[in-house]
Amino acid sequence: MGRVSPASSRHASKTAPRRAKDDRACPFGCHPCEPRQGQALRPYDQPGMPMVTVGDRRLSYESSGNGENRLLFVHGFRNSCQSWSLIRDRLDPTRFSSWYLDLPGCGRSSRPDRWQECTIERYADDVQQFCSSLGLQDVVLIGHSLGGAVAMRVALDHPEVLRALVLVAPTAAEGIGYLTDDQLATLIRPSDEELAAVVRAAFHQVPSKETFDRVMATVRSASPAHVEGAVRSQREFSVADRLGEISTPTLVVGGDRDRHVPIRYTLRTAAAIRRCAVQIYHNVGHAPFIEVPEEFTELLEEFVLDDLTA
Repeated sequence: MGRVSPASSRHASKTAPRRAKDDRACPFGCHPCEPRQGQALRPYDQPGMPMVTVGDRRLSYESSGNGENRLLFVHGFRNSCQSWSLIRDRLDPTRFSSWYLDLPGCGRSSRPDRWQECTIERYADDVQQFCSSLGLQDVVLIGHSLGGAVAMRVALDHPEVLRALVLVAPTAAEGIGYLTDDQLATLIRPSDEELAAVVRAAFHQVPSKETFDRVMATVRSASPAHVEGAVRSQREFSVADRLGEISTPTLVVGGDRDRHVPIRYTLRTAAAIRRCAVQIYHNVGHAPFIEVPEEFTELLEEFVLDDLTA
């Protein structure tokens, strides 16, 4: 893989090799542990899912590693922190300390009653307060899809906490107005068959039945407030004219077979950010970190260890 430089925008492409399915870890399912309310109740290096309380919200997270490079992962629509499990298992724990957040309404975080509490803007504030509660600074923030929109808002509203930004198939910077009213209504209140179709469309390389069933269990568990708030705020999301204000070194990653966020929107986002590198994988869909986890981990480690220190 060629070097990726954050100092200038360029389009690097890579063809994903065919590989055996790896089901050692659940890409989206949650572990059956019992979280407790409190402020950073467990040390970072212990198993389980600790909680951080910010205002009236409890944020659940997982963590791993004890390296000096701090990474914070924010998942996408209707998912959980476990969507990053294939990357967590591959990152070098001696070089990286990583935190994997459950957004409110997802995973084991608190479940707000109103959709207005589950918007991109509110989630960005949650990320900033999460970092403040744990004393995290100089964070590399990695956001997928909806989480990418949250990461863009953090970069615009709270840049002081960031070292760098990684946007993985992010929500279009001009919002999802390209979807019809019927498509939006389906996203907010889908039948189980429609929900399954949405999940299938996330992948170009078809996952195993076991993995697909785990994904379905997780997306079904997202709260109605999260679903409606995420969809409504993504429709109204509009930061395209402000992306030039982002000075944080940025890496944008996508797949050329993405059926959730058309690749043209991902490339527009990358082109508008001043210090931005781009990686587009061939024959990969909306979740490169699941379809090509080895390549994605290598790219992320290279970006943090080599490009940010160059």
